[in-house]
Amino acid sequence: MTDYDEIGRALLDVRKAYRLLYLFQRRLLDLAAQVSERLGQEFWWWLPAGDQAAIQGGTNPLERSAWKMLPLFGARFLYLPPGVRAGDPPQGGQWLLELILGPDDGEPEAGRGDPDPADFPDPTQCHSMIYLHARIIQADMPGKNWWSYGYEKSEWPELDEVAKDNDAGVRVIGLSRDLAVLMDPSAVDALADRFQELVKGQGGNVP
Repeated sequence: MTDYDEIGRALLDVRKAYRLLYLFQRRLLDLAAQVSERLGQEFWWWLPAGDQAAIQGGTNPLERSAWKMLPLFGARFLYLPPGVRAGDPPQGGQWLLELILGPDDGEPEAGRGDPDPADFPDPTQCHSMIYLHARIIQADMPGKNWWSYGYEKSEWPELDEVAKDNDAGVRVIGLSRDLAVLMDPSAVDALADRFQELVKGQGGNVP
């Protein structure tokens, strides 16, 4: 076999992988839409690959991490209550939904650079996850805004279903699931319903 044949086979695998990746990402987007609709929250913002600047038109991709060119890997979707705008002051009982897509939880800590594939654990030891976080406002915040006080000042919950408060008056609670158990729409609805119970139990307004 010539080098040309080997490269041709490798590129064939790439073409197959891109088509599979499209179908996977399409499913992730549909899942995000189903969960947010079930919870009654409306889309506000998203952070591609956790690094919005990585795929902006004015950013030189040669100076960014190629890993960040996979926009749905680690993407975060933010949703606000119906009729609420980002510039509105958060009010007690309102909550922000953060939905995070984690196709491979074996990603090593790479900072802004590219991770080395050799540093990843064996794929069979890793999982593809979805994370739901609710940032629940505990009291009215006149003069404040959703980005700085409803989102940036609150951290990830350390454990599923265990609420965590911060100094800004925001209570955070989270729930995660392996994507392998969410291929059925009824399983997605069950996840959203469980999360809604958690939010309500921590003082969040739910439909």
